[in-house]
Amino acid sequence: MGLQNYFISKISRYIVRTTHLTGLFTDLRIKPFQLFFRKSYPHTEKIKETLKLRLYVSFYLVE
Repeated sequence: MGLQNYFISKISRYIVRTTHLTGLFTDLRIKPFQLFFRKSYPHTEKIKETLKLRLYVSFYLVE
């Protein structure tokens, strides 16, 4: 499921998710690595905001 989300996300430029829960956790794995590649992903503030939102949602789902 994670690979499926990754490929669909890449193709749709992160607009479409095929599953909800695994898509969230796929984002939580992708976003931190985007912060390390600033040349490819220059909008670090937007990445940080998205990462914070995903973390808040994931903690809410766990409770």
